[in-house]
Amino acid sequence: DSEVNFNWGRNAPDPSLTADYFAVRWTRIYTFENRRYRFTAQADDGVRVYVDDNLIIDEWHPAVALRYTFEVNLVAGPHTLRVEYYEGVGDAYIMFKVEALP
Repeated sequence: DSEVNFNWGRNAPDPSLTADYFAVRWTRIYTFENRRYRFTAQADDGVRVYVDDNLIIDEWHPAVALRYTFEVNLVAGPHTLRVEYYEGVGDAYIMFKVEALP
């Protein structure tokens, strides 16, 4: 996926999945500049975010579209980003973004 920003509502992301109790994982290698970044995830239900296998957001619990942020300085070069999401019951929503800070 080019971005992680999905609102499936009470549906599944794929017809082969049930509308509740599923999980999705996105992994991407992204080249960063040498600066500070803000990572933001908003999910209904659980979300985990890793940078180079370092867990920076760990909110693996039932939730109603709560937003979580984490700021970190990264050195220039490629870094592996991994976003993990799980849907319990009800609405299914996940949004993830990265912002370079001034």
